[in-house]
Amino acid sequence: MNKLQKIALVATATLASSAAFAEGEAAAAAESFQTFFSTGAAAIGAAMLTAAFVAVGWKWLKGMAFS
Repeated sequence: MNKLQKIALVATATLASSAAFAEGEAAAAAESFQTFFSTGAAAIGAAMLTAAFVAVGWKWLKGMAFS
């Protein structure tokens, strides 16, 4: 094996390991974002449901008081 082939082999191995590391890093970042998004979406959903129940309850109280 000549010097150029050895350099090509080392460069290929280095790039392959970098790509594998980057893929793992991207997967970790995507999972982190998904967890963060799911938590935020659940909080927003709970707040909207609470506001809806309060609004319905308020309308019911007004209807009972002024009818």
